[in-house]
Amino acid sequence: MGSFAVQFARLAGATVIATASSGNLPFLHLLGADQAIDYTTTDFERAVRPVDVVLDLIGGSTQDRSWSLVKPGGLLISTVTLPSRERATDRGIMALRMRTKSRGDQLVQIGELIAQGGIKVFVDKVFPLGEVEEALRLSRQGHCRGKIVVNIDHDACQPFS
Repeated sequence: MGSFAVQFARLAGATVIATASSGNLPFLHLLGADQAIDYTTTDFERAVRPVDVVLDLIGGSTQDRSWSLVKPGGLLISTVTLPSRERATDRGIMALRMRTKSRGDQLVQIGELIAQGGIKVFVDKVFPLGEVEEALRLSRQGHCRGKIVVNIDHDACQPFS
């Protein structure tokens, strides 16, 4: 999610500030981040001036620390938990939980952006179908650099009887 978020924000003309561990900072710059903060050594909420939009992909204490970064009139969006409406009202901002909903027209647009090279897809690891549990375990850790792919070998699939 994060690798696409950085690229879509840049494509929309936003200045992008992103966090990652030190080994992934160059990757954030490759994606188009203007500023990359090492969350293992730096308190991001102290390293950044207030911004218009915060996209929270982690939740919990990361979301709690993000409130101070949103300018009045700004927006806090979480993909994890619904941010507190009371806290948003007190701070004079909007807070939303983003959920995915597939729309064919948007998927076509994204496919075109990928085909034209405007958005890049990075694959972290490819698993055969027999290792889907390992792929899920890696996904749940939440520290992948790119997408996890499960390769379905259609020749090996047997029809249901």
